[in-house]
Amino acid sequence: VVETVNVSASTVYATEFYRNGAALGPSLGTNFAATSGTSHQFTAPATGIKGAVLTLGDVAMSGSSELLVQLGDAGGNEATGYLCIVTRNASSTNPENTSTIGFQLSEVGASSYDYQGTATITHVAANKYVCNASLANTSSNYMTNHCHGFKDLTSELTTITITTVNGSDTFVAGNINIVWI
Repeated sequence: VVETVNVSASTVYATEFYRNGAALGPSLGTNFAATSGTSHQFTAPATGIKGAVLTLGDVAMSGSSELLVQLGDAGGNEATGYLCIVTRNASSTNPENTSTIGFQLSEVGASSYDYQGTATITHVAANKYVCNASLANTSSNYMTNHCHGFKDLTSELTTITITTVNGSDTFVAGNINIVWI
């Protein structure tokens, strides 16, 4: 049990909760300055992770590939078996896309796009996870992207990787952070 305690007219707030020496509740990951590399992998801080929230701020890529999130377990990063649909609000002859290689966060990409938003990955049952994401492209055309997907891992979630569909575009700007839940 954690309580707020008054100490000499100052209020002290608990920011981390523990039971029997183990941290409970959300755990903030390390901020990733998205200014280089083709991917970044976040590693779960403990076993028993029930999901995560990725936050993107002004993330831009070097080319026109779409942003992609892949989950990993004890067997490594999984790049197949996803059921994912991504849509965008901009007018187009085909404003939606599907993906089986990961949770595709953006329906279309361009080197001039800057993305902000969140991707929430939540444990459903056994080793099953869902992803719901909403990203805004705040560059010239102000479009929104919405991703909804499902992945059944072979064992417990241990890593989350953010990359691109083509795997070769590099991060050139922005920040990405994660909160493990």
